[in-house]
Amino acid sequence: MDDERDPTEEEIREAEALARALEGEAADEAPGDAMETAALLRASQDRGELSELRERAVRKRVLEADVAQEPNASEAEALEDKGGEDEPGTRWVRWVAPAATVAAAAALMLVFVPAEAPPGTQLPQPGAGLLKAQAAAARGAGAEAAMLQAGMRRFRARYLAALERRYGGVE
Repeated sequence: MDDERDPTEEEIREAEALARALEGEAADEAPGDAMETAALLRASQDRGELSELRERAVRKRVLEADVAQEPNASEAEALEDKGGEDEPGTRWVRWVAPAATVAAAAALMLVFVPAEAPPGTQLPQPGAGLLKAQAAAARGAGAEAAMLQAGMRRFRARYLAALERRYGGVE
C-alpha cells in the first residue's frame, strides 16, 4: 500500500513560489512560513551579511520610518498636556521590545557565529604488545597475566600523566 499521493495544484503553486523566493525573486503567493524559511536559508548562505545595495535600502527605510515616527506639533502638544506619559498599557513595550531584540540577536549569534572548540587532549594509545596481552587474557591464557598487569600499569601511568598535564592535579 502506497501512502504517497500526488501534490495538489495549490501545493505545486506554493512549491514553485518557494523556489522563486529561494532564487531571490518576488513570490507573493507563497505561504508566510515558507517565505520565512526561504529568508532564513538565504541568510544562512551569506552568513547574514547584506550587500551594499541592500544595506543602503534598509538604512533608508529605517531612517524614513524614524522620521515618520516623530510627533507633529499637535501630537507634541497632546503629549505635553498629558505630562509626556504614554498611553495606558503601552509602557511595557518600551522594556520588552529592546529585551526581545537583544535576545534575538544573541540567538542569531549563537546560530551563525561558529565557536572554536578548545584543543583536545592527546591521550596515549595502547601498544600492540599490550593489546595482544589483553586478547590472550580474554582467551583464558594465564601465562600472559603478569605481562598484562605490567603493561597495564605502564599504560595507566602514561594515560593519567597526560590527563594531569591537561587538567592539573586533583585537590
